[in-house]
Amino acid sequence: MRKEVPLLITFTIGLFMILSFFIPHPYVNDVATKFKDWFIVISSFAIVLGISNLIRVNVHRIQKRSEDWGYKIVTLVALALMLTACLAFNYKKEFHSYWLTEALGVAGSEGNPGKWAYDAFYVPLQATMFSLLAFYIASAAYRAFRVRSLEAGLLLGAAMLVMLGRVPMFQFEIYNGFHLGKVSDWILNNPNTAAKRAVLMGAAMGVVSMNLKIILGLERAYLGGE
Repeated sequence: MRKEVPLLITFTIGLFMILSFFIPHPYVNDVATKFKDWFIVISSFAIVLGISNLIRVNVHRIQKRSEDWGYKIVTLVALALMLTACLAFNYKKEFHSYWLTEALGVAGSEGNPGKWAYDAFYVPLQATMFSLLAFYIASAAYRAFRVRSLEAGLLLGAAMLVMLGRVPMFQFEIYNGFHLGKVSDWILNNPNTAAKRAVLMGAAMGVVSMNLKIILGLERAYLGGE
């Protein structure tokens, strides 16, 4: 019964949510909306479970002095500071509004220390991580653009035309209003869009197949095993 009941609930609700897209009845829509509201409530409890699991795992690794255990301390300290800042803001908004916006002159925080910490720490760190991705993209492009086959040559040629078409110095007219920018736009709007749609369709079919496996009980990893 430990697995049969969750499988039955998953099958019933999953089948009902699928049928709700094809049955335009107010009662069916109301029940589907209720299920969506329950999902939000369950997700809230999942966040609490995720935070508790994060604390448990990191504390265990700190106690074991595992590799990079110092970073685990930084993670827990940042988690505690963010939670304290957000909860303290809800406790006394006027106090934090004065100290952040007037005394410290922090613009854009709206008196919220949680928002200030997010904008002052997390956003710059996120921008740094995405900036580092540019070097990985350049490395991947170097490996991909080595012409070893006809397909690699087509990829290299298309990439060169797109990049040159985006550079202002190559926007000059070549013949009768024709320039590299139009070639770049055509590649992006036609072959690139067609390939992107094919990839998205394949990904959508994968998502549908995975959801059907979960609804039919063929995929049971979410039950904690198998």
